[in-house]
Amino acid sequence: MQLSGEASDWPAAAWYDALLVDYVDQLQKLDDDPLELRAACDCTTKLQGHYFEALWAFWLSTNKRYRLVDRNVRIQDAARTIGELDFLVEDLHEGVYEHWEVAVKFFLGYGQ
Repeated sequence: MQLSGEASDWPAAAWYDALLVDYVDQLQKLDDDPLELRAACDCTTKLQGHYFEALWAFWLSTNKRYRLVDRNVRIQDAARTIGELDFLVEDLHEGVYEHWEVAVKFFLGYGQ
């Protein structure tokens, strides 16, 4: 993964561009028949964060570069949960395992 700066773990824009190019055929298939995507993202909750994670999980399970190893992995100290990993991912091109955290935020603003 190409990073945008030494002090940042954010992927550079070129990384996203390359992912889109590699996935465009799959997107066209989903436009024609979205049933598989709808089934994968059928969340029982209406929370945006859960839906967003379901979209990422679908993408990770249907692309050529990454393999979804596990998701929502609890980290526990005895019986106490101290954290959770959103995604454990294998980058098949780089031959490395990565921990990915995703989030969606919605802020409502209004004028005077």
